[in-house]
Amino acid sequence: MSVVLAGNYDLYLQQKEYDSMPLLTGETICDLKRHWTPVHLDFLTQDVYEVVN
Repeated sequence: MSVVLAGNYDLYLQQKEYDSMPLLTGETICDLKRHWTPVHLDFLTQDVYEVVN
């Protein structure tokens, strides 16, 4: 994993294999079938409404 500092944000760059667990908790499986590129952005936040407003 690499961390890139962008202004007030830390961007975590991770390589995840197909069918891997993208999060430490939960049952979500990494599925790249619907993407036309292997690059995918995920955003993790405690309060999505605070971030978008």
